[in-house]
Amino acid sequence: MLKADGIHITLGTTGRLQNHFTNQLLDFTDLVMLDIKHMTEEGYQHITQRKNAQTALDFALHRERAAK
Repeated sequence: MLKADGIHITLGTTGRLQNHFTNQLLDFTDLVMLDIKHMTEEGYQHITQRKNAQTALDFALHRERAAK
């Protein structure tokens, strides 16, 4: 519907949440702005106070494999 009217969808995300519902949403998304806080686990934890910087990188790989 939106694309037929020339409206494009951009999604900003940290990539932390990925499940069936978000994958459906991504099917309709034209552009994803992935907010990678830091490239190392230590730097990521320092900035976010959370573990698992790999989550954002896994999200990026998923998008690449989907050719998006």
